[in-house]
Amino acid sequence: MAARSPMALTGLPLTVLARVIPIVREMAEIQYQANAPFVIDGAKFAAGFDFAPTPHREAIQQTLAAL
Repeated sequence: MAARSPMALTGLPLTVLARVIPIVREMAEIQYQANAPFVIDGAKFAAGFDFAPTPHREAIQQTLAAL
C-alpha cells in the first residue's frame, strides 16, 4: 500500500469533527493563524513591564556557554 499525503482539514469537515474530537476542536480554534499572516508583537508587554529582549547574538552566546 502506497503512503498517502497529508490532507488539509478545513471548512465543514473541520467544524463537524471539532464537535466530537477534542484535539480537532483545538485545531479549529487556532486555524486563523494559518489563514492569514500572523504577527506577534511584544510592544505592549515590553512597555508594561519595562522589558527588553536579549539580542539574538547574546542569547546564542549565553546558550552555548551553558552547554
